[in-house]
Amino acid sequence: MKPQSKLLMFALGVGLLLAGCGPSAADVSGTAQALGATMIAETQTAQPTETPLPSATATAEPTKTPTPAATHTATLTATETPALATESPTAWINPSRSSRLRFENNTGEEIFIVLDGPVYAEYTFTASWNLETQWGSYRYLVWTGGLGPRVGNFTVTNPDKHTLVINDDKIIFLIP
Repeated sequence: MKPQSKLLMFALGVGLLLAGCGPSAADVSGTAQALGATMIAETQTAQPTETPLPSATATAEPTKTPTPAATHTATLTATETPALATESPTAWINPSRSSRLRFENNTGEEIFIVLDGPVYAEYTFTASWNLETQWGSYRYLVWTGGLGPRVGNFTVTNPDKHTLVINDDKIIFLIP
C-alpha cells in the first residue's frame, strides 16, 4: 500500500472515532434552537419602548420638621450626686413607673454613657452611683477611658433596683 493511502486510511479512522465522541444531531439542533430563542428575546428586550412624557403635577410644599428637644447632660465625679445639668433627675420621672438604676463602674476609668429610651441622658462618672429612671427600653453607648462606644440594650420593667455593671471586657445588665 502506498504511504498516501495509509495516511488517508489513518485520517479516515481518526475521523470516524472523533465523530462517535461528538454531540449528536439532536444535541446540535437543540442548542441551535435555544441560542435562536435567546437571541430573539435579547433583541426584543433591547428594542426601544414608548416612554410617556412627564405631565405637569403640583409639587407639595415641604413640611416643617420640628427641631429636636434639648438633651440633658450631667458630669459627675466620685463625690457628686447624679444630677442633670438643667434640672433635677426626678423632674422627668413618673413616680408610679420609676425604678432605681445603678451604674457600677468596675473599670477604674472615667465612663461616659449615653442613655436613649423613654428619656435621653448623658453622664460622665468615675465612681458607681444610682439614678432614678423611668420604666421602658433603653439603648446605651458606653465609652470607657475614651475608648468605645460599646453598644447594648436593656429594659426596666419594675420598681426594684436594676444594675448596669461596666467591666473592662463586657457590660452586664442585672435584673432584680
